[in-house]
Amino acid sequence: FAVNYLDSLGVDRAKMVIGAAFYGRAWENVPDSLNGLYQQAGFLRTITCRDLPGWIGENEMTELWDSIAGAPYAFSAEKGLFVTYDDPRNCIILACFNARIALKLLATMQTNKGWLLPTISIKRFRH
Repeated sequence: FAVNYLDSLGVDRAKMVIGAAFYGRAWENVPDSLNGLYQQAGFLRTITCRDLPGWIGENEMTELWDSIAGAPYAFSAEKGLFVTYDDPRNCIILACFNARIALKLLATMQTNKGWLLPTISIKRFRH
């Protein structure tokens, strides 16, 4: 959506960069409907990518995939918790999207045991 919007405003695609978050955003009081998706909830906190695996485990959350957004999330119906984040799978989707729409730059991350670490590199594509 954002890329199409910027493109419609005439922003040069060579100046656009797609990136991924180095954190999760947690929500509380999430109703047990649609595995927590599209529910009204209250913002709880931001969680660093380094702390995210432990936080998901400690809260006994189930890791799920939003096929519409192409992104992972975790949900605990019992605790009413929901967290969104980026992982290697959706970073690959972002990279493929980036190449398909011919953007010149992509912010990427290093991973450790499947989880993102706060290391950024910029890849320049040749067209």
